[in-house]
Amino acid sequence: MGRCFSLEESKQIFDEKTLLYILENLKTGLIIVDANERIYKCNKSARFILDVFADNVIGNSINEILSDNINKDSIAKYINFIKKPIFKGNKLIGNIIVLENISEIKRLVSELNKKDKIREELETIIESSYDGVAITNKDGITIKVNKGWDRLTGLKREEVMGKPLKELVKSGIFSDSVTMKVFESKKPVTISQKMKSGKQIMTTGSPIFDDNGEIFQVVINMRDVTELNKLKKNLEQTQTLTEKYLAQITQMRLQLTRNENIIAESKSMRDLLDLSIRVARVDSTVLLLGESGVGKEVIARFIHSCSPQRNEQSFIKVNCGAIPEDLLESELFGYEAGAFTGAKKEGKIGMFELADKGVLFLDEIAELPLRLQVKLLHALQEGEIIRVGGTKSRIVSIKIIAATNQDLNELINNGLFREDLYYRLNVVPINIPPLRLRKEDILPLVAHYCNMYNTKYNLKKVISNELMEEMIEYNWPGNVRELSNMVERMVVTSIKDVLVKDDFPVKLDTRKGIKNILLEKNFRNDNLPTLKQAVEELEYNLINQALENKMTQNQAAQALGVSLSTFIRKLRKHKLNLN
Repeated sequence: MGRCFSLEESKQIFDEKTLLYILENLKTGLIIVDANERIYKCNKSARFILDVFADNVIGNSINEILSDNINKDSIAKYINFIKKPIFKGNKLIGNIIVLENISEIKRLVSELNKKDKIREELETIIESSYDGVAITNKDGITIKVNKGWDRLTGLKREEVMGKPLKELVKSGIFSDSVTMKVFESKKPVTISQKMKSGKQIMTTGSPIFDDNGEIFQVVINMRDVTELNKLKKNLEQTQTLTEKYLAQITQMRLQLTRNENIIAESKSMRDLLDLSIRVARVDSTVLLLGESGVGKEVIARFIHSCSPQRNEQSFIKVNCGAIPEDLLESELFGYEAGAFTGAKKEGKIGMFELADKGVLFLDEIAELPLRLQVKLLHALQEGEIIRVGGTKSRIVSIKIIAATNQDLNELINNGLFREDLYYRLNVVPINIPPLRLRKEDILPLVAHYCNMYNTKYNLKKVISNELMEEMIEYNWPGNVRELSNMVERMVVTSIKDVLVKDDFPVKLDTRKGIKNILLEKNFRNDNLPTLKQAVEELEYNLINQALENKMTQNQAAQALGVSLSTFIRKLRKHKLNLN
């Protein structure tokens, strides 16, 4: 330790004013005391450390000050206390006491320790990464690599650490340098490299910029493309097998359609079922078209059963023509408590919410009132509904299947159906052919229903060949529904076990009469009606004949092979009354 200057010696170097200024503004706390430990001078830093005022400290005992401010506040651990003697000759005339606030130093040390810990964690993460990671400095020299890098390149770290990448490329260790490309473009670069090990590597270099916008490091990420290609090939093989198994399942399901009350011997129906299975895999909206009684609901249920995502969920059917218009909205969308007079106090869930995650079948969609068509369109487009009397929207995930036996294009032209809703429903149209256009299905259907009703009623009726021929010749205006009803009628009403031609409810002469209702008018070539006019007149005559036979609504609808709602609609269309 060097010799301390006395006050007299110090005064020879600095004048007193300069010396006092220096002492007062030192960052280190400085206190000068006399031989009796009385404070002669205490600078600003010392007063701050001891939390004292200048007027209260000069002339006081340093020991008392230190005792009051250090021991009392328990801050001794934050203060470094150094005492230096002052001599005049050989005589001790005082001491210089140096106080240092070491709390800040401890804080900095603590922060450095934390940063060291974070650095260690980052080092561990980089080293454990499955991908190869390397870091180069601004001179293109590798300063860090991880285990993944070792595995992918097949190199030893010593071969590249501290060496410029240009030399490594030149020597053939690397086929290209992504770092150099990053320095040229000053943005992330991805290249494909072939390693010395023979592996094909996808390498991405990302620049790190300093405060001046200059690149000072490049982080390189390496991934084995050969492994990815292998995974891709395996995935493609798996997808091929999946498609193969799916095709086999499709064929098995088509073979089992008989057990699901679907008879499909004709090519048109086999193709239709195949399309239905493909549509069932996705959530696209399906529009089933066809005459009354062709089996639209049966196909809708078949699509639901074939859906891998929804076949375990609900199948909800709504007949838009059978529910009164003033109740249809609340049935479809539900209502909140107190939404209208007579509403349940707890509210009611609607068909859309009941069908959530499943399938909603909207039968007779053409009967939906125009004001509800707007709300339905919103539900289909947005995937959400609002209950009657509510303000909160509810998200629903539903596959919509709609069905109608009417010409929607004609309804659009007449302003009875919204065009935008039609296009929203008509994503995948499936036109179910009438029974008269798939004669191959008639005999299997007759056999199926005969067996079904024999089992149901514990009977043993069989169909004769002549009756089979008669049923094939018949045109079945009511389609499968009419065929089912007619077979049941013959099975339960015939007293014989063998059903013959005479058991067939529709007689040949009657059929010929119906066919010739219009032809008997002997239209001239220049006075032929349009096909639409002829069909409407035939429809009018058939309904009028049912009225003259004094049938009930249900009887007339059944005789004509149509649903009750369709029969009533036809009555209104032709302005006929059934009393």
